[in-house]
Amino acid sequence: MFHAGFSYSNVYRFMAALKLDTMNEKHIDIRMKVMLNESQLFIMKALFESLLKESDACTSNDRSAASSLISAIMRVLSQAYFNDEQHKGSLNSLAAYDSSMSVCLEYIDAHFTDPLSLCDHAKRFAFSKTTLSMLFPRYTGVTLKHYIANKRIEYASALIKKASMSLNEIAKIIGYEEFSTFYRNFTSQTGISPSQCRAK
Repeated sequence: MFHAGFSYSNVYRFMAALKLDTMNEKHIDIRMKVMLNESQLFIMKALFESLLKESDACTSNDRSAASSLISAIMRVLSQAYFNDEQHKGSLNSLAAYDSSMSVCLEYIDAHFTDPLSLCDHAKRFAFSKTTLSMLFPRYTGVTLKHYIANKRIEYASALIKKASMSLNEIAKIIGYEEFSTFYRNFTSQTGISPSQCRAK
């Protein structure tokens, strides 16, 4: 589909960033934000219309223009991606994700007692699961799971010291279905049990 020097091109770098290692995946979860200008939008519309017509045509694979059209689509997308100021240089630049990660962290800080999963957050903030799991520790120093657990235990400590609720009630309030999980996480993070914390 692509020329011999393809592996040195921006299109290749763009496709590599998509992490298209999905041969055994039933569902591909990939999201990248690409802003198109008016000219690129016009070209993309024409390319997709041509691709749709090509898919309806009874043409053998060796005579089909589909691969060339897909190649052209990828070229337009890669040009738009790398012409964007925040994506110039390296795809690994954290600056490209600052805004989205800031909103993501604000949401978690406000909803850490809710059932939260990596998959839910990836969909909510238009990341792939792979990208979010890679970015989160680079912004916070811990994984998403540990970040949520830390927020919950921090809140639990405050409730234990100030509230008259039972430890089981507190575990439920901060988002734990099982008291044993709450007990284990609390002890691991604070070095003391919930009951020892209350007795202090």
